[in-house]
Amino acid sequence: MGYLSMGIFDETEDLLQRALALLKRQVEESQYASLKKLVIAFYGYQHLKSLQRLTPEKAAEGLLKIWAFLQERPPQTPKYEVSYWKPETSSGSSSERIVIKIINDNMPFLVASLTHLLNRLGLKPKFVLHPILSVHRDAIGRLLSIEA
Repeated sequence: MGYLSMGIFDETEDLLQRALALLKRQVEESQYASLKKLVIAFYGYQHLKSLQRLTPEKAAEGLLKIWAFLQERPPQTPKYEVSYWKPETSSGSSSERIVIKIINDNMPFLVASLTHLLNRLGLKPKFVLHPILSVHRDAIGRLLSIEA
């Protein structure tokens, strides 16, 4: 296996490699190492059967949106976004999803509390990704790098 050595399916690794190749052309060269760390943190430790249904282009599109979301966050201030996403799968079918993105300082139980709230509202999360990233930002909150 390549850079994802956690026993992930070869097809998924190929998809992420192809998505990374697409992303490499869309970010500055100085940002690529951090973007690659984001991809590994975001997808590297999850059960990725559902990811295998995405095309490399759609995987790259979703990752680029997350990358853009991470670019700025004022110090000591949580950042969140709620949006709809209807990914096109390799089979051509898809269903609409609500995507909730949150950036905050370390807050134990935040994901569990949010998941519990969604369940109480009758909204069952289908896919929860919870990467914990160590990032470096400048004084006004612009992303400088993501550490391993």
